[in-house]
Amino acid sequence: MKVVVSLPVHERPEIVINQIQNVQYYMPEAVIVLHISAFFEWNGTENMNVFKLDNVLINPERIPTVYGQGMLPDVHNSNFKFALKNTDFDYFTMHSSNDMFIKNGVKEYIANYDAGVNQMMVQIHTDWPQKLFAEKDPVLAQLMKHLNIPEMIGSQIEGTFYKTEIFKEMVEEIERFYSYKIEGIPYYAREELYYPIVASKFVKNFGIPYTYMKLDGPIPIDMIDDIRSNNIMPDIYNVKRVLRDMSNPVRVYINSLMTSTQTSA
Repeated sequence: MKVVVSLPVHERPEIVINQIQNVQYYMPEAVIVLHISAFFEWNGTENMNVFKLDNVLINPERIPTVYGQGMLPDVHNSNFKFALKNTDFDYFTMHSSNDMFIKNGVKEYIANYDAGVNQMMVQIHTDWPQKLFAEKDPVLAQLMKHLNIPEMIGSQIEGTFYKTEIFKEMVEEIERFYSYKIEGIPYYAREELYYPIVASKFVKNFGIPYTYMKLDGPIPIDMIDDIRSNNIMPDIYNVKRVLRDMSNPVRVYINSLMTSTQTSA
């Protein structure tokens, strides 16, 4: 089973390389597809090691991603289509530039499901921050009408995964109506609705995303240890947020887990 990891990046080459190393450690056979934001200055000898890796693909399309403007559907769709042209794969997974893997077994977990995506009914969660913007999105309304889906469905994006043939159909449906270049779409995390809404039409066997997101700040080290020992959330293999700073204690700790395992092997 072959997995593609879609990774949008927009700053700090050393963090990008560190994240690639992290993915390679826990999923050594995965192919990583990087989308480099048009605003990211990707130059210098410190970046060249990335280009020499057989399992890292650099998407030549560089969308001008800006935080909060909701362009991630375009980014991940672009990475997916680029991957289709350059490699064979069974599953497509989506990540952000501030998450990291912390334990083994993710590939075996993925293989149990057609997709891993939350199916949260947005109407029930009236305080969900994307709800008000989503209600004003004409493209989302078109998409829901076309698929005959009466209620909004929401999910995080990090750690979601799909079988390749399913995601291919989903991308085709989304791009039937959507591009970030269309005017009049409100700025919000569109990926948190577009994908789960379309997935509800195509996916039969759902798992959950394998990333735990701590919304109110960096994830604490003691929680990482609890997840690794399976005391909590046994289906979690990846965590967010990990600050984009090589000296950050959480990042240092996660990196030490890889080093200590290699040393003891």
